[in-house]
Amino acid sequence: MTEQIVQLPFTLTSAYFQQDGFMLPREAAGGGEHTPKLDWSNPPRGTRSYVLLMEDLDGPNPPVTHWLVYDIPGEVRGVRQGRPAVGRQGRNDFDRLNYRGPCPHPHENAHRYVFRLFALDVDRLGLEEGATRTDVERAMRGHMLAEAQLTARYRPANGDD
Repeated sequence: MTEQIVQLPFTLTSAYFQQDGFMLPREAAGGGEHTPKLDWSNPPRGTRSYVLLMEDLDGPNPPVTHWLVYDIPGEVRGVRQGRPAVGRQGRNDFDRLNYRGPCPHPHENAHRYVFRLFALDVDRLGLEEGATRTDVERAMRGHMLAEAQLTARYRPANGDD
């Protein structure tokens, strides 16, 4: 009898919001900008590192990069709330090297924020701290094993849906 090995899907989740749910105010730009708690499971065989990207699909000139972390070690399985992710911080579209929380204007409808996690077959991308999204995407080419996504929404308390 031949034994079949089943690979479960590579997943990205949060303890504080579900797929298409709302992010917490403390994770937003006006609420302290605490990094959200994220967990991932079932990376594909051969995963040696990760890239984490958060982008706003509804901001001006979308997608707007809010967070970029690369060279996350392959044994890591998440990001603790309010803590920087382990790895190298990339430059976001706000010219910062750290997490930038949701910041839609109060009169706007909820924005969609997509967290994208890429499993890579290399330990490091060979980039210095502060690389741009373009640099990271270029360095990832040919090394992506899988991608997991989680979409959340955010709107200020007086925004409309």
